[in-house]
Amino acid sequence: MGLREYAAMWRHWADHPPVSLMVAGYLGIKPKPKATANQDAAIAELMGMFGVAPGQPGTIR
Repeated sequence: MGLREYAAMWRHWADHPPVSLMVAGYLGIKPKPKATANQDAAIAELMGMFGVAPGQPGTIR
């Protein structure tokens, strides 16, 4: 999907939102919260166990 198709999709959704989003809004269902600081720390610790620094490309030995 190119940028042109992506923009067209969003323009269409502005007038005709997906039914799943409309139903979720009607029922008051909210999206799950994003990762918290504790989860980020746990991921960083797990990556450290494998010798990979977060945000840096690792090498396979």
